[in-house]
Amino acid sequence: MGQMLCFVTAGMIGLAPGSLLCSVLNDLPLEVRSAVFLVGGVVFFPVLLLSELERGSPIELLSPKLWGSLVTRPGHWLLFYAQTALICLACAGVVAGLAVLSLPLALLAVPVLVVGSFLYFCLLGRLA
Repeated sequence: MGQMLCFVTAGMIGLAPGSLLCSVLNDLPLEVRSAVFLVGGVVFFPVLLLSELERGSPIELLSPKLWGSLVTRPGHWLLFYAQTALICLACAGVVAGLAVLSLPLALLAVPVLVVGSFLYFCLLGRLA
C-alpha cells in the first residue's frame, strides 16, 4: 500500500507544473493546453516516483542522487523519454484506429493500454 501511495503522490505532483502552465496559457485552444498538461505529467512523473521509491517515503520527493542523475546521465533519461513517446504514440494510434473502425472494437483498447503501461513501467524499472 505504501508504494501505491508513492504512485498516487507522484502522479498528482507530477501534473502540477503542467496545470500551472495551462492556467497561464488560457488563450491557447483546449487541445494544446491538454497536451501541455499531459506532457508535464509525463516528464515529471518518473523522476518523482523514482525519487520517492529511492528515499522510501511518499513525501520525500527530492532525492539528490536521482535528480543529479538528470545531469550526470542525460543520455539514459533522453532514451527513456524517447521510448516512452514511442509507446504512447503506438498506443494512441491503435486506440484511435480501433475507435474509428467500430465502437465494439474500441473495447480492445483496454488490453492495448494495459500492455503499454506494462512496457512503460518495465522501462522505468530498467532506468532505475
